[in-house]
Amino acid sequence: MNNGYYQNKRSEIYEIVPRTAKRVLEIGCAAGCFRMNFPENIEYWGVEPVLEAAEQASLKGIKVFHGTYDTVASQIPDAYFDVIVCNDVIEHIVDTQDFLLSLKSKLGGNGVILGSIPNVRFWGNLINLLLRRDWKYEKSGVLDETHLRFFTFKSFRRVLHSAGFKIVYLKGIEAYRMKILKFLLLPLLFFLGNDICAMQIMFKVVKKER
Repeated sequence: MNNGYYQNKRSEIYEIVPRTAKRVLEIGCAAGCFRMNFPENIEYWGVEPVLEAAEQASLKGIKVFHGTYDTVASQIPDAYFDVIVCNDVIEHIVDTQDFLLSLKSKLGGNGVILGSIPNVRFWGNLINLLLRRDWKYEKSGVLDETHLRFFTFKSFRRVLHSAGFKIVYLKGIEAYRMKILKFLLLPLLFFLGNDICAMQIMFKVVKKER
């Protein structure tokens, strides 16, 4: 088990969580560290395919379903959750549209889905593609070897709208060093856009009103 990945609290994602949330479902809850951002008295559910991580998450007060989402979705109540968390999950899903539609059915009336995905237009990836003519999968990062889907800001907006969501928040997550590198990247930013500075895309969506 990759402890660096499974022990990440992702406090920057917690900043966009509604503080009124009482019932939370986290897809890919890992060892349960994101749950530690929340008050103890909330109802917290999780889905985790890695057994060792699922066992650790259950020790943190999470009602954990061990397995992939599609294998346990029928055991999760519909129209129930205030918040559904998908931190670095959607890029691992075979059928993005079907997954998002299923999650939407799990939301309560004013519920939100939030989380993060990698940005395939990140400048480091573009340099490898355009200058080095390479698309090399890695153990982690934008081209993680386990990723099945790749998104830009534009394509992810399209996916969310197609699944019937209204976007509340969509913003890039930049590494601290990007504040310095931006100056060096000004020529690229002029032609390619500021979105290349973001390694990840942070999002929050709600169901569209009919």
